[in-house]
Parts: sequence; C-alpha cells; structure tokens
Amino acid sequence: MGVYNAKCKIEYGRYNPQKPLEAQDQVIVIPGWLIILVILLIAMRILKSKKMPIKIRIEKE
Repeated sequence: MGVYNAKCKIEYGRYNPQKPLEAQDQVIVIPGWLIILVILLIAMRILKSKKMPIKIRIEKE
C-alpha cells in the first residue's frame, strides 16, 4: 500500500537502435480487501441509520 514510482524504458531496433521510449508515472496502490472493507462499513452505517420499523399484522379468521 502506498505511492510508487514506475519508470519504463523501451529500446527497439535490433541492428539500428532508435531513440528509446521512456515513460515515468506515479501509481497509488490500495489493496482490494481494504476497498471492500470500507464499502461494507459505509453500507452498514447507512443501513443502521435508517430505522425501518417491522410491522407484524395478525389476522384472525
């Protein structure tokens, strides 16, 4: 978990080397289980705040 720097250098041209392609970027890595845990906690919080009354109706014949 965290911020990582990724650097890529691609060299091409077997007999006549060309100018290499270079790229650099920052990547944020977050574990999937942590994202799921946060979503579940938010869902539980929302469901807990909504108090849905349970209505039981008994009919006698």
